[in-house]
Amino acid sequence: MADCLQANAAQPVQQFVYHEELSLPRHKKYLCVIEDLSGDPEATFKAFQTYKASGKRRCPKANEPSPVKYVGSSLGGINLRIKVTHEE
Repeated sequence: MADCLQANAAQPVQQFVYHEELSLPRHKKYLCVIEDLSGDPEATFKAFQTYKASGKRRCPKANEPSPVKYVGSSLGGINLRIKVTHEE
């Protein structure tokens, strides 16, 4: 529980804005939040539900429309996730 409270109180040290040439620097620890600043959360949520129903990949539970697309701590996973999302 203490870890959750500490994470809730954390403030960003640095922010990155995605562009095609983005390469995130290597750090020992990362907590990444990917947020879509110019999209339509409702349309994205509906598209996610459609994709999830297709069964092409296992997907997390669909909660509710939100501009936040991903929260995680894996730097390698973040770079791959951005690349795959951008290419699809």
